[in-house]
Amino acid sequence: MEELLETGTVLSIENGVAQVRLHTKEKCGECSSIFCGINEKGENILSAKTRTDTKIGDSVTISIRGKTLVAATMVLYVVPMILLTIAIYVGIYALGLSELYSFGFALAVLAVHYLIVYFTGLLSKQQSQIPQIVESE
Repeated sequence: MEELLETGTVLSIENGVAQVRLHTKEKCGECSSIFCGINEKGENILSAKTRTDTKIGDSVTISIRGKTLVAATMVLYVVPMILLTIAIYVGIYALGLSELYSFGFALAVLAVHYLIVYFTGLLSKQQSQIPQIVESE
């Protein structure tokens, strides 16, 4: 199983989940991972399941399963792009709508997709597989 390893420093721990400031790499700005966020200081912060020996200030190595990243990417980016394309063609050719109305129809389809993702918790199922701290120093 493929995994992505990142290193960082533990900022806080609450309910078995640590907030870790990642040691930033050049490509961090290109990623836009759902597991990582940038705080007001411009630091990359990631939530990760802690180990029993993890303390605030520890330097840690975090494991992110590749399968989890791919699944989240599919749900958030690939499926909507396919839906958008299909909905535009359906709007124009099957429903006989103008291009503008067809685009509006496609946006409505995308809204329904994201509402389904939100209300079924599909994305939270991916996020429940949050990264884990595999090594603590």
